[in-house]
Amino acid sequence: MALREGVNVVISGAVEKLGSGYKISCKAVDPVSSKTLGSAETETNAKAGVLQAVAQLADKMRRLLGDTTPESARLQQQETVTSSSLEAVHEYAVAQDLQFSGKWEEALPHYSKAIALDPNMGRAYAGMAVMSANMGRKADAEKYYQTAMAHIDRMSDREKYRTRGGYYLMTRQPDKAIQEFNALVEQYPADAVGPTNLALSYFFTRDMLKAMEQGRRSVDLSPKAVLQRTNLALYSIYAGDYASGAKAAQEVLNANPSSADALGALAIAQTGEGDLSSATATYQKLEALSPRGASMANIGLADIAELQGRNTDAASLLEKGIAADIAAKEAGGAAAKTIALGQAYLSQGDKKKTLSAADSAIKLDQQPSVLMAAGELYVNAGDTARAAKLVTQLSVRIEPEPQLYAALLQGAISLSRGQRMEAIQSFEKAQKISNSWLGHFYLGKAYLQNGSFTEADSEFELCLKRRGEASAVFLDDVPTFRLVPPVYYFLARAQEGLKSPSAAETYRTFLKMQPSGSGELITDARRRLQAH
Repeated sequence: MALREGVNVVISGAVEKLGSGYKISCKAVDPVSSKTLGSAETETNAKAGVLQAVAQLADKMRRLLGDTTPESARLQQQETVTSSSLEAVHEYAVAQDLQFSGKWEEALPHYSKAIALDPNMGRAYAGMAVMSANMGRKADAEKYYQTAMAHIDRMSDREKYRTRGGYYLMTRQPDKAIQEFNALVEQYPADAVGPTNLALSYFFTRDMLKAMEQGRRSVDLSPKAVLQRTNLALYSIYAGDYASGAKAAQEVLNANPSSADALGALAIAQTGEGDLSSATATYQKLEALSPRGASMANIGLADIAELQGRNTDAASLLEKGIAADIAAKEAGGAAAKTIALGQAYLSQGDKKKTLSAADSAIKLDQQPSVLMAAGELYVNAGDTARAAKLVTQLSVRIEPEPQLYAALLQGAISLSRGQRMEAIQSFEKAQKISNSWLGHFYLGKAYLQNGSFTEADSEFELCLKRRGEASAVFLDDVPTFRLVPPVYYFLARAQEGLKSPSAAETYRTFLKMQPSGSGELITDARRRLQAH
């Protein structure tokens, strides 16, 4: 195998009982000649010292094989997971393998067992945090990260980069995350965690090309890892390359047909390609997989229903999904569905139910994306006072994402009051924080209301070019294709303002997307189309 893969040295090792302690030995062999290139051994008096002894042995072997790295750097690099318990490290390693295989629920008990064996093992708490965040349990993730941070002084530099970087990702501070993971990649270029999380960091800055670049690198480093390949599928989707996203998701499913995340990514890619029948079938497979799969499928199927204008069907689906999530104590999932339910009510013209849904979503979850979406419901249902309270709540947060949403929501309030210049200024402020799809959409609406048709046309065109980001506009893999059809309506309005003959065809595209739709936009589009 070494010859086939071009590996120049093979190291084998052994651990032997030596009285009450242990002897650890290893030797390096040339795979071509079978010549022993060097050997080393070390001893420890107790099992608790085995991990440190292995690190010392590795240092000896590096020097024997000609490594000229300064001793200070070698000492810094010799620890990956700080713990005095072999059993705890074993459980942590099992959990890590399950994590990279996309088996998040199965990984949690092993991280938990590692903590039980070594309560000071900070990286195990960080692992619990990552799994909780991946499954949408943000409150649990924050709790575990806080505990991990309490043990950060016991961590090696390598562990610190991973832990702080992961925390910054969870709190949506991608620029700080990029600093941590760049340092990790620079010092440990073969560490698969570095490019995997750098990709996610660039994703949160909405730089989808860099996310795909690092995503491919992480797949190259860990070609069999489900997590990295699933992430690559999602980065491709957000970049608008739905075909590549579907291909990457299918590659994961070929290896692991029961991967809920790969099925979810495939369904999103199929929806983006306009293959709604295949997307529906994929969501049905996901629904039968597990309770989590059923929850993911519910919001996906409801999103397709709203995309087509079948708001009554969507509401019926969502009401069942919300009840199931609440029963399972999945507040984040219930909140996302409640927002979608409010949007269905709004499309039906029921502002009272819309406001009630916004209230319910906020009671379920206080995540910035939920506050932003609830604020939009308040504004569109005519209650700007409650939306303004959410602006205040978001503004006091120091992270970029809440600041982005505060500026967008303030702009939406101003626009609803006819304060066009104030709205444009708020949206431009938001875009300086993060160049978001929502920011372009709102800027387009503000320019349209201002009669600035060229600028409006440009913003809506950008929304369509960056349509991949609207697949899940809050970058949380919760589909929001239902937000795309209105872009065509407003683009047609801008084209109409420019006296462009394209307006009629754009109105037709909008109406074709929502054959079962109703509401103000549908009615107005039909009226304007008849006038052409």
